[in-house]
Amino acid sequence: MSCPDAQKLARASWSAAVRRRFSPYLKIAFFLLATFLPVTAAPTWRWSNPAPHGATIYDITSRGSLVAQVGEFGQVFTSDDLDEWAPRNTGVQNSLRSALFFGSRLVITASNGLILYTDTLDRFTTVDLGSTDWLEGIAASATRLIAVGDNGAIYTSTDGASWQREANAGDWLTSVAFGNNRFVAVGSAGYVTSSPDGLTWTATARITASDLNKVAWLGDRFWAIGNNGDAFTSATGTSWSSINVGTTNDLFGISFDGTEIVLAGRSELRSSATPFTTWTSRTGAAPAPPAWTYFAAWFDGAETLVGGRSGMFLEGFHAAGSSTNSWLNDSDVPRNWIWSLTHAGEIYAACGERGGIFTSTDGFRFDQEVVPTTALLEGIGGTSNLLVSVGASGTILYSQGGYTNVVTTDSTGQTVTNQVNLLGLIWHDVSPSPTVNELQGVGVLGDTFIITGANGTILTSADGRQWTFRFSGAAKMLSGVATSPTRAVVVGDRGTILTSDNATTWTARASGVTNWIYGATYANNQYVAIGETGLILTSPDAISWTRRTSGTTRWLNTVAYANGNYYAGGTAGTLLTSPDAITWTALPYNTTKSIYGIAQDSGRLLLAGLEGATVRTRLLPWESPVNFLNINQSGTGEIFLFSGELDQRFMLQRTVDFKNWFDAAELEILDNSGADVYFQGRIRGNLWFFRTSNLPP
Repeated sequence: MSCPDAQKLARASWSAAVRRRFSPYLKIAFFLLATFLPVTAAPTWRWSNPAPHGATIYDITSRGSLVAQVGEFGQVFTSDDLDEWAPRNTGVQNSLRSALFFGSRLVITASNGLILYTDTLDRFTTVDLGSTDWLEGIAASATRLIAVGDNGAIYTSTDGASWQREANAGDWLTSVAFGNNRFVAVGSAGYVTSSPDGLTWTATARITASDLNKVAWLGDRFWAIGNNGDAFTSATGTSWSSINVGTTNDLFGISFDGTEIVLAGRSELRSSATPFTTWTSRTGAAPAPPAWTYFAAWFDGAETLVGGRSGMFLEGFHAAGSSTNSWLNDSDVPRNWIWSLTHAGEIYAACGERGGIFTSTDGFRFDQEVVPTTALLEGIGGTSNLLVSVGASGTILYSQGGYTNVVTTDSTGQTVTNQVNLLGLIWHDVSPSPTVNELQGVGVLGDTFIITGANGTILTSADGRQWTFRFSGAAKMLSGVATSPTRAVVVGDRGTILTSDNATTWTARASGVTNWIYGATYANNQYVAIGETGLILTSPDAISWTRRTSGTTRWLNTVAYANGNYYAGGTAGTLLTSPDAITWTALPYNTTKSIYGIAQDSGRLLLAGLEGATVRTRLLPWESPVNFLNINQSGTGEIFLFSGELDQRFMLQRTVDFKNWFDAAELEILDNSGADVYFQGRIRGNLWFFRTSNLPP
């Protein structure tokens, strides 16, 4: 039985919620032990929304049933069933541009002259070529790898580990392919060059004035595609024919399943069956794939796989007798722009565009709730008993806490009664609204709810239903509210700061700036305000304010305090941290999407923002080790069942003498079931003892 077959048996034996892993290590296990190791490292970000991830996918490749996606900020995801995707820790933040399997070795090219490779998926080796060139494409013959990129860069390798730079091509290169015993590379302004061995290259006449983005050997010919809908074919790589594919959108990815060519690009998914004379757009209203930006297309031997911006992923397959693909996609997961995020009671709650309100009990997966509006929602906040969300045209929604019994039927036919908290699940609108002004800020001072918005609007309420106007004296957009136990602060455009000790009477305070002060928080005995062009202000009393150096000119949208540190999030993935709100340091983040909300609970930090991007990280070390629940032995190896906490990273270690421990595999609990399955093949003649050791979060 093969390793994948054994893995599938393990899945059938245990809960469908557990994850599957593969390893080339071969072991025999008879003794199991859990232990601790010290943990000190930077946080690791994991995706909560969209599911399974929101990283932009730049390339897809496969070997057998194993599929790998590579993308922005060093992110790699692998799957053997196209359903559950395991994040792989590459240890780099570079943009990963292209990938392929060279035998069993996964080789990836990246920005700034970096190449990664791995034989295990547990550890990646980086090769720094000492260049700032981005390596945009990779291809291989049976014996040689070619990587191409900026400034006509061409590198060759026979193993993916050692690379040699060849003579530069005559223009920037974006892609390379191998077919018909020949390498072909394409690039800027229709540049094409080819080589019989990857060492000596000959350029042809440019075939277009537009940039070419991808070349691939498909079936019996090379295909080259590029900007403005350009597409060309060639049997030799030297003489090219133009193909009218029916679009002027930029094209980035192409694949062929033996029957149908699929083109992927900017707001484009288009296909044609042989002889490729009639092309049809495949995007449209649900269930058709959305008009999206797609960068990669790949046929894995069974399905056509397409990936793109924000983790959008499509699967195309042929129904019986059909020459065109039917498509499955994950566009039903929330991708609304999230404007605000809070933690109250037992839930995380976020709000955003198109009346989107999303809740999660654990920060792992968010569900979209049914709300009585489609208006843009810009702010959310409250207590364990009441949540309020506000937005465009004076929209005010409220959700009350309280438990109700929910009766369900389990798989055995037995009825089960559970108590469910209605907080964040059932929403009511305030109608008519007391204002038509845009609303954004939400806060609570004692038992009084405060909402703020355009034209100096301040409203207060004790129950979320009845709201009273308060005079602000400021005809500005008031976008943020922060409260201490005794004082409320409202901030807004043109450096506006207002304070109140009763939420009724408001006093203007001098901020010393004219920037838009977008948001604020109170934590660790001080107020912190953030905003336009990297603005950060601090105050012990909300009356006297001091400007701090943020180190960025990007707009800061949100600020929060968690486990001894302040965190400020902003545009283009800007993330800052500080222990005192005085000295700020930039943190690495796993997307360029803007951050608009930060929330925390029980040592976990969540960030949310553009296109529904929501990520989480663990701030505190895990107190308990990962435990061994079971081990099953088969003729090919052992299948471990582990139990731990969501996102818990750990090392499986082995020894024969309890003196010398060796790392066997770096693993992680990937979902909120807390269970993880791991298969390892058997090596005869050894008695191995195992333990788990926690890794840094």
